[in-house]
Amino acid sequence: MVISEQLNALPVKTYRWLKVNSLELPEPLEIDVQPYKKSWLTFSPQQGLTVQPMTQVHLRDRLGVDHADYGVSPELVALGETQHNAGVQIRTAPGTQCHAPIVMAYHCDQENPVVVDHNVIVAETGSSLTVILHYASEDSSAVHSGTLKVYARPSARVTVIKLQHLSESSYHFDSNMAFVGEDAQVEFVHVELGSALAAVNYRARVEASGAIDIAGAYFGRGQQRLDLNYLVEHYGRESKSSILIHGALSGEAKKIFRGTIDFKRGASGAHGRELESVLLLDERARSIAVPLLLAGEDDVAGEHAASAGKMDAHKLHYLMTRGLSEAQAAQLLVEAAFHPVVDRLPSRWQGLVGQELEWRLANGV
Repeated sequence: MVISEQLNALPVKTYRWLKVNSLELPEPLEIDVQPYKKSWLTFSPQQGLTVQPMTQVHLRDRLGVDHADYGVSPELVALGETQHNAGVQIRTAPGTQCHAPIVMAYHCDQENPVVVDHNVIVAETGSSLTVILHYASEDSSAVHSGTLKVYARPSARVTVIKLQHLSESSYHFDSNMAFVGEDAQVEFVHVELGSALAAVNYRARVEASGAIDIAGAYFGRGQQRLDLNYLVEHYGRESKSSILIHGALSGEAKKIFRGTIDFKRGASGAHGRELESVLLLDERARSIAVPLLLAGEDDVAGEHAASAGKMDAHKLHYLMTRGLSEAQAAQLLVEAAFHPVVDRLPSRWQGLVGQELEWRLANGV
């Protein structure tokens, strides 16, 4: 498939001359989907939990076939849902509590350069589970295009963690949709550390007393491009949402953040907030933020903020007076900015992110 259309379009357009309404690829990208031949799925079987590789699920038995409007682009969503070479279908029985996470770890190389994973998670009433997805590659170019749908039934709890550190000659496209039922909670945590271009899209529909929490961290260096798009739609009374994104940019890296919280009619008493902050480690780095609040209901509370700034010179000086080099002090400050997001990861994955961040800081500041 050749990807050529505009990606990550804003739900409400602004002035075209600002060039933030969508992402345009510099040239069409051809994605040749071949079988992914490595082992990638790990989980602990238990009663009430069904986990099936998506490539083994017959179309008549597939969940989440609802033609929902979501994702980086219709082309990429169609690719993921119809031509995937990986991914899982997960379903929990009502009341099932999954104590061990379900882990999908993909490692691209010259023999397996493309991962197109389609994932569907259905958490029935009162159940809970955690899913971890990890995308990595060697120095060779790779392409990842993923689609994920989460259905959290009433009072269910779902946590999805995504870690991406593909090589800096790779492409990363990630489309996510969450249907958050009454009194249900869905948490997304994602960390973007690699790829030449990372375009991610998170969308959620939240019903009465439901809650969606999206936390993200990113580090861009060199010529990397990051395009981050978030859309939360409040449909139910007293629903809640939180979008918290922290990042750092060095070299000539560029990032666009698009965050939209949309209060639909009938969502009285709903509360939504979004915050995006970025440390600029180089004068050539560029950060653009487009936070939006849309309200079709009067009795709602919405908050949004975006900030970008250089490293705090006073903090840097203080750390250097304690014996740290400038590079060590800068690394410590960047890691501190990432903590609100990284602290949400299991300890094993915190260490992995810490090592990767340390390497990228040492080679990018």
